[in-house]
Amino acid sequence: MKNAIGYNSEVCKFSGKWQENGNGEIVSYGAVATVEIGFTGNKIGILCADEEKTVLLDGKSTEHEYYEKGLCLKTDNGRHILKIISHPGRHIRLKGFCISENEEFFRTADRKYIHFIGDSITYNSTPGFPSVTAGITDTDYSVEAFCGMSLVDGWGWYEIPKGLSERPGMESMYFKLEHPNEAVSYTDYRFEYCRQPDVTVIFLGTNDYISNKEDKEKGNLEIFAEHYCAFVKKISEKYPESEIVIMNATSDPGYRREAITLALKRIIKSGINAHLTPTEKWDIEISEDGTHPTVCGYKQIAENLANYLSRVFNL
Repeated sequence: MKNAIGYNSEVCKFSGKWQENGNGEIVSYGAVATVEIGFTGNKIGILCADEEKTVLLDGKSTEHEYYEKGLCLKTDNGRHILKIISHPGRHIRLKGFCISENEEFFRTADRKYIHFIGDSITYNSTPGFPSVTAGITDTDYSVEAFCGMSLVDGWGWYEIPKGLSERPGMESMYFKLEHPNEAVSYTDYRFEYCRQPDVTVIFLGTNDYISNKEDKEKGNLEIFAEHYCAFVKKISEKYPESEIVIMNATSDPGYRREAITLALKRIIKSGINAHLTPTEKWDIEISEDGTHPTVCGYKQIAENLANYLSRVFNL
């Protein structure tokens, strides 16, 4: 193999959160990020660290061989598409690709792309509703989600990071690289390899303090709506070509749905053309904890969301 390219080649197509680490590598962050590349020939080398990941060749999981610089995949001679998908909690550290001297790389045709932002309901990967939604709509996808995370800084239910007095919310952590408990200090996300999503689906509020009468009396619903509007404005500035879809609550429909609906009104009033999913009509099956969907419930979310996105945005 003598024809080699680096990760910064224009034929490499990234989805999700990626950033250079200063050591000749680009690193994936978030729950799910992908890189895709086309090549001709019958084998390709992937110059990357040995981290857990999914490797698809022409849409199918394939066996690969390890060698000192990474992985080697062998196949029949022809034109092929390689996709590498990160796993939640893992990072891909990629240097580039190599193929035989007389073969060539090519950029694959763009497909519609959905970017998901959320908490544990979005993070779930057994399989999660983002991957199933993408499968139904035949789209690329990526996920940025943290279990127990609220939208609003200082709320939420995950372990408070060492050295901090409160939990950062998604309004802060979306614009950083690391998981809140992955580092002592956080690195700014520069959006340098950021592919513009066709649709950005935001599913937050489950871990915010907006679930009961006491929360409402404290003014938390208004606080949540104000912060949600500010967050969506920042997201729209980073993804100006993306449609924004706000997922309404699938459980605890009373106060939480009221807060999210109030947030949507503020978002639209600010000049952003956001859309709200009609989850109150989806009848999602919820598990015994009263919050998370069952396995069937995750499938129901995916099917209803795919139908909604196809109908509204022609995905």
